[in-house]
Amino acid sequence: MNKVCSIFLILLLSISTYIFADTTTRASFNTQAEFNGARVSSLGGTNPVLSGEVSSSFINPATLASIDSVPFSYTNKRLLGTFDYSVINLAVPFYINLPIKRDRLSEYRVTTGLSYGNSILKDIPKTLYSVGEIWETETYVSGFEYIQSALATNLYDLFGFNEIGLGTSFKYIRQYVGTENKGTFSFDTGLILSKYIGFYFLDSFHLGVSAQNLLARPIVWSHSDDPTTTANEGRTNEVVLPLKVYSGLKLDLFNEKLSLYLNNASSGIAISSEYYFRNNIILRGSYEGTKLNLGTGIMFPNIYGFNQQEYRFRMDYNYSQNQYPLDADPSHSLSLSILGSAKPKPPFIIFPDELFILTNSQYYDLLGNAEKKTDIQIFRNNIMIKTAQVNRFGEWQSRDFPLKEGMNDIFVKSYEISKDLSRRSNKIKIYLDTTPPELNLSIAPGKDRLELVASSNEQLAEVTAVIGTSNITFQEINKVESDSPYIMPNQDSFWKTVAKLPDDLKDGSRVPTKMTNIIINAMDLSGNESQSIAIPFFVELKFPKDKFVHYKENIRLIGYSSPIVEGLEVDGNPIYIDPSNRFAITTKLEPGKNLVNLTVKTLNNKRINYNFRVLRLVSFDDLTDKTKFRREIEFLSTLGVISGDDDGNFYPEKKVSRDYITKLLVDSDDELEPELVRDDLFEDVPADHPYASYISTAVNNGLMFAFPDGTFKPEQPLTMSEIVFLLSSAGIIDAQEVDDENKLINRNELAQFLAYTPFYERKIERLINWEIGYDKK
Repeated sequence: MNKVCSIFLILLLSISTYIFADTTTRASFNTQAEFNGARVSSLGGTNPVLSGEVSSSFINPATLASIDSVPFSYTNKRLLGTFDYSVINLAVPFYINLPIKRDRLSEYRVTTGLSYGNSILKDIPKTLYSVGEIWETETYVSGFEYIQSALATNLYDLFGFNEIGLGTSFKYIRQYVGTENKGTFSFDTGLILSKYIGFYFLDSFHLGVSAQNLLARPIVWSHSDDPTTTANEGRTNEVVLPLKVYSGLKLDLFNEKLSLYLNNASSGIAISSEYYFRNNIILRGSYEGTKLNLGTGIMFPNIYGFNQQEYRFRMDYNYSQNQYPLDADPSHSLSLSILGSAKPKPPFIIFPDELFILTNSQYYDLLGNAEKKTDIQIFRNNIMIKTAQVNRFGEWQSRDFPLKEGMNDIFVKSYEISKDLSRRSNKIKIYLDTTPPELNLSIAPGKDRLELVASSNEQLAEVTAVIGTSNITFQEINKVESDSPYIMPNQDSFWKTVAKLPDDLKDGSRVPTKMTNIIINAMDLSGNESQSIAIPFFVELKFPKDKFVHYKENIRLIGYSSPIVEGLEVDGNPIYIDPSNRFAITTKLEPGKNLVNLTVKTLNNKRINYNFRVLRLVSFDDLTDKTKFRREIEFLSTLGVISGDDDGNFYPEKKVSRDYITKLLVDSDDELEPELVRDDLFEDVPADHPYASYISTAVNNGLMFAFPDGTFKPEQPLTMSEIVFLLSSAGIIDAQEVDDENKLINRNELAQFLAYTPFYERKIERLINWEIGYDKK
């Protein structure tokens, strides 16, 4: 009866005799679910959570993610005493650089798997439908072949899980019926999540999910291709590969001696367990609702093989008992697996998870996983430095691992006392750099901006500058791009920025009384910060200050220049700068307001002009703070309206005489110049008289007059009314009435009177206004 049911099932897959449609579809049962090893069959058949089990790659390709050796497995299965299954699995791990996190390359172990599965049913009768009956004509063979190529890898410490195994595979499926065959392809994918608990007897739990036959195309048969029938020629059939999703849960208990499983199997929910009875004997069992699976595994830890190497070998057997009506034909599975070298499995460095690290810390934490019940040796530049213990979850750590200056090539190996060292782990490179970068700066100023170029003896992460209250960021220039993940920090680097000059330092501004500092800071790729470089620019004038009032003909300039200044000039005259960048120079002032120009010549041959304002007031030796109307005397003397005597005194109490007022009249007319006198002018004005030239000019231009007796009377004092008359006649002031018109006037009183006449008042206001009046015209 069981054989009849089995043959009928195959016939449903291979015979298509439909009368009412041109195209029919065959719903394929999931042959792939049986392409697994004996251990997998004992634990639910389609259990997707068997991490590290090479014979489970057809169920979930993510099971390959934890494989770190080169396992090989062969399985032979007899299903219901009728179907023959053969499965071959091989996995090879290798390391690859992947940009998994933060766009930085990390070295990950990737396992590639190659699997082959074959299911075959022999002696299937070929039939002929004739005269209302089915006739057997001959027998043929039918079945499926699967070829799978898979890739898988582990990610660590993500989303709260210690490990996340990811896998995907590409399959080619061939169905053969007799001498004919058809093929198609599809994809599988899956993942396994692992979390270590360590709570009482619960060690860890694992979740697995897999999806089969993604993007699968059906296998299309036409009746002319189908050797199982000769009826209904021209019709087509499709064998559809069903989309299957499997999920499972695994709990590890009692130091992983016992594992409990729960998953959805082909015939229902499967509950499974696996118990390590001894180190080399494993007992397994599961119940799927309609089927009971019992199995065992025997480990052979030291079997000599190729090149006199020791290998680990495992033999697994499974017995499956079905319920009625299939109870008379149990299924058997036998798997032989070479699990890889008997050496400890190579460990893995999980943290740091980057291929190359630059740091200025002399110690670094290392974390990883390894085979349980082993220890770890940590190597730096091929020299063993430290050891670490592996905990019951297969984790190890080394806090504060010492680094040496420069490159540190770090890898680890597992070892047991009774076994050789494992192959090395993935390798990481940590470059220790504790030396601050050396920084050089060149400044190329312009009239309103600064071009700054910073260079260093190593690669830098950033260069910043502060000018006044402005923060400036540099950009790297002449950067050599490289695809290599390894950065050599001891290569020169160059950075550049263009910054605006502060408004008070631009061309045409006032001379700064204090130099502005450019403060440059740099940080290398390891986090070392350079010493701050403060470069002052361009010039600092300590004396005099802007808007300075000075009484002497010459003034001495004192100040400092910047190291980036090549030379200074004051009003076109070069200034000597001593080795300490100090300078001092004397320059001449004109009476009145002076705009003194200080030119800065920079190292890049740029010229920046600054200036400062000085009011030179003309004063006299006999003027003191107690002199009445002193300020008016100085203002008018500076304007050239009044003057003192040749001995340098003003004699403020001296009466205003005719010759004194004559000089004032001539000086007040911009179109008149004192005439050269060679002969005596009057009886009392010889040619060498101090005011002879002024008297001659005034008389000749009608500003003054001589007396009928042929004298000029230069020393004769004048009254206020006479002074007003002369000044108004010359157009200097308006005619006005004065008090005490017969009063003789002192020189200081004349100064006070003139200072408040509209004409001279405007001149004085212009003189003391710092913002105007520097145009000599």
